[in-house]
Amino acid sequence: MELYKLNLHRPLEYQVVAALTSPVWEGIAHIVQNLNEGAECIAEISEASLLTADDQGPHALFPLPEPLRFGTSALQKHTQNNELIMIPQGTYIFTQHRWTDPLSAYEALDWFIRESWWQRETAEGPFYVRWVREDGKTALQILRKQN
Repeated sequence: MELYKLNLHRPLEYQVVAALTSPVWEGIAHIVQNLNEGAECIAEISEASLLTADDQGPHALFPLPEPLRFGTSALQKHTQNNELIMIPQGTYIFTQHRWTDPLSAYEALDWFIRESWWQRETAEGPFYVRWVREDGKTALQILRKQN
């Protein structure tokens, strides 16, 4: 696993899913497991709800908090409203992992938080957990806007 820089040259837009089943991460897992080829979805998680720290530094809270919002790309057919999640263009700290289940999202977020801290990367705003379905596999990406 590595941290990368992602230079996003155009915004990414997702339509907010109006209602997720409860518990929320099970609803997200169901959508992610059924993504169409080429489709994407995203969870937006606030720093305040996700980060915790101890004497060994920051890490992700477990279990994961509910996202502020969850959305899908236009290739997915879910109950959506007119609200958009937009990731603006800019430079992001980025990592990519393999999606298996909600625990893999926690592990990727925790690694991302710890590694960013260790490498003294500075970032701001929400954490974005992005799932992309390509070549019959689902990638899990973590993005956060670099300061």
